[in-house]
Amino acid sequence: MFTCSNRFGKRALAILALIATCITFNGLTAITAPQRAEAAPITDWQAGYIISDANFYTQGNMSVSQIQTFLNNKGRYCNGSRCLKNYHGNLASFSAGSCPSAVTGGSNLSAAEMIYRVSSACKISAKVLLVTLEKENGLVTSPAWYNSRTGANAFRTALGYGCPDTAPCDAQYFGVGNQLYHAAKQFNIYKKYPNYYNFRSGKTSWVGYNPSSACGGSKVYMRNAATAGLYNYTPYQPNAAALQAGLGTGNSCSSYGNRNFYYLYKAWFGSPRAASKRTVTQAQIKALSPVISDTDLKSGMWNDTVKKLQAAMLLAVPSYPLFTPDGGYGAKTTEIVKQFQSENGLYPSGVVNQKTSYTLLRKGFPVYVFTPHSYYGTLGWGARSDTVTTLQIGAKALFPQWYSAGIDGIYGAKSTAFVKAFQKSKGLSESGTIDEATAQQLRQAEIPISLVAVADPKPIYLRSTLWRGAWNDDVLQVQRALVKKFPQYAQFQPDGGFGAKTEAAVKAVQRANGIYPDGGVGPKTTELFRKNGIEAGMFNSAKSTTALNHGVWNSAVTTLQQGLRKYFPESFPCWPDGGFGAKTEAGVKAVQKHFGLPETGFVDKATADQLRSLGVPLTISAPPEELNQTLNTPLGQWQWNSRVMALQKILKYYFPAQTPYTPDGGYGVGSKAGMIKVQNLLQINPTGAFDQETAAKLQEYGIPLSYK
Repeated sequence: MFTCSNRFGKRALAILALIATCITFNGLTAITAPQRAEAAPITDWQAGYIISDANFYTQGNMSVSQIQTFLNNKGRYCNGSRCLKNYHGNLASFSAGSCPSAVTGGSNLSAAEMIYRVSSACKISAKVLLVTLEKENGLVTSPAWYNSRTGANAFRTALGYGCPDTAPCDAQYFGVGNQLYHAAKQFNIYKKYPNYYNFRSGKTSWVGYNPSSACGGSKVYMRNAATAGLYNYTPYQPNAAALQAGLGTGNSCSSYGNRNFYYLYKAWFGSPRAASKRTVTQAQIKALSPVISDTDLKSGMWNDTVKKLQAAMLLAVPSYPLFTPDGGYGAKTTEIVKQFQSENGLYPSGVVNQKTSYTLLRKGFPVYVFTPHSYYGTLGWGARSDTVTTLQIGAKALFPQWYSAGIDGIYGAKSTAFVKAFQKSKGLSESGTIDEATAQQLRQAEIPISLVAVADPKPIYLRSTLWRGAWNDDVLQVQRALVKKFPQYAQFQPDGGFGAKTEAAVKAVQRANGIYPDGGVGPKTTELFRKNGIEAGMFNSAKSTTALNHGVWNSAVTTLQQGLRKYFPESFPCWPDGGFGAKTEAGVKAVQKHFGLPETGFVDKATADQLRSLGVPLTISAPPEELNQTLNTPLGQWQWNSRVMALQKILKYYFPAQTPYTPDGGYGVGSKAGMIKVQNLLQINPTGAFDQETAAKLQEYGIPLSYK
C-alpha cells in the first residue's frame, strides 16, 4: 500500500518541518521541505524488530482528547482546513471480521474521533495510525498537499492504502476514515493469515533496500507479527546511507518508509520496542507459585501448571493486557509468551521450553521447565551442555535444599555438590560425577537426564586433512575423540559423517586451543589430540627400494606401523617408532594372514600393495629379476660370478638391515658377514656360506628362490 511518497518514504522529513511540495521524477518521489531539523544517524535500528507486537496491536492507548491534543501540538504550524487537526469527515460503519470488533461510523467526525474508533475496533494502536499518517503523507505536521497521482489533496490517500507502485490509487478507498479502517484492517489480515504474504513472523526473508534489484538487500529474520506487517505494507528496508542520514536523504539506493516509521514513533512516543508497563514488585514475584514441568508448556494444554504459568507471565510481561489465569493454554497465553520471547532475544515460538524457562529464572520468575536431554559420555566437572541446564533446573525445582545456585549450563562446584548430596541420599558413591547409575536415579526423581555411551576412538592416522562433507571411519574416530576429550564442544552421536555439528565442534576446539579455526582436522588438530591422550597423526607417505624386515629403521617402517596401529591395533599394540622388531613382524604377519598372503613377517611389494589398498601410503619396489634365477649351492667366499651377484641382490632386497654392502658379484668379507647376520636371523648354523640348509630356510621364510 503506497502513496506517491511511500515508495521510498520521505526524502527529507523532519518532525517540525513544513512539508511543501510532492515532486515526482523518474517514477520516484521526494519530499522537499523549506525547513527541516538536522537528525542524528539512527544507530539502534533492528531490521527484524521494528516495533513490538504489544505496541502495535493494542487499543485504547490514547483517548480522543489525547489524540486531538497530540494533533494540535504536532500541527501547531499548520493553519486552515488542510490541516489534519482541523479535519472533519465521514466514517462508514463496518461489521466485525478482519477487525476484532465492529467499527461504529458517523458523519462530520474529527480526525481524532475517527482514529480512536478505528484503533479501538481494529486493535491497532492509535500511535501506529498517527505515525503512519505522517510517514505516508506528512499529514500530522503539515497541510495536505495536492497529490498528482489522485488529482486531489492527500486526505484521500492519507495512509497510502490502495496505492500500489505500479497502478493508480483505487478510488474506493479514498477518504481519511476509509483509509484508517482499511489500513488497520489490513494489518490485522497480515497477522491473521501470514502464509498468504511474503513476510511472516518467525521466518527469514530477503528484504531489498530499494525496488531496484541492483541495489541489493539482506536476509532479515522477522521476530514478530508487527514487524512482518510493516514490511508487507512497505516491502523495503533502509540501507546504511539511509540510516546514516537520520531523517534525511541517503543515496540512490535508499528507501525510507520503515526507517521513518521507526524514527517518528521513537521521537513521538518513545522506543517502539519498549512497551508501557504495569508496576511489578519483587514481593509479587516471590509470591508466585512455582511452575514445575518436565515437558514443554504449549498451546492446547489445560491444567493447574498452565494457570500458574499465566500468573507468572503477566508479571514477566507487564505491558501485556491483563487477563484472568484460567489454566487454558490458548491464544492469549501463546501471545504473552511470544512477546516475552521477542523482548528477550528468543525465537518467538509461543512455547515455554527449557530456554524460555532459563531466561525467566534468570529474571527471578520460578518457572522450572527441564525437558529431556542426553549427554554423550560421562557428565562431570567442566561440562557445558543443555543437559547440565536440565540438571540445574531440576535440582533447583525439586531439591532446593541442595541446590539454590543459578542456572548457567556449566557443571561446576555447585552442580558437583548437588550431585554428591543426591548420590549420598541414594546410597551411591559420592563422586560428584554422573554415571549411568546416578542418571537412572535422577530420572526416577523426575530429572530427565540420559547418558549415551561413546566408544573409545581407535588410533587416528590421516592421509590428508579431513573436511566437512567427508563420510568414513576416520570421521567416526575423530567424532569419538571430540566427544571423549572435548565434550563441552561436542555433544552428538558419532556417525562417521562430517557435518555441521562436527565442523562446529572442531572449530570450537581449535579456537579454545589457539589453532586457526578452519574446521578441518589436519596436523595441528591431530597433534592436539595426541597431547590429550588420543593416538592420532598424519601418515608419512613413504617409498622403499627394499622389503622391510628385522632391523630396518626408517620412515617407511613408521608408515607401516601407523597403518598397523590404525587397522590392526590388536596385533600391533605399540607406538610407531620407525624400528622394525618382533612386534612389528607380528603385526605384519596379521596383515598377511588377513589378505591370504604367505605369513613371512617381512613387507615385500605384495604386502605393501594390500596395505595401500587400505589407505596406508607405503610403496615397496618390485623384487629383483634375479629372483627367477636358479642358484647353485654352495656359494662362498672369494667366488666371483653372476650367481653371487644374483644372491647379493636377493638378500639386499629382503634383508637390507643385514646386508650393508653394494652388490658387485664378488663374495668377499662383507658378503660373508652379511650372510652370517642373515643366518643368525634365520636361526641356523652361521657358516657365512650360501649352502642348501640356508637356501631351504630362505624358501621356508617366504623368499621364492630356487636352488640346486
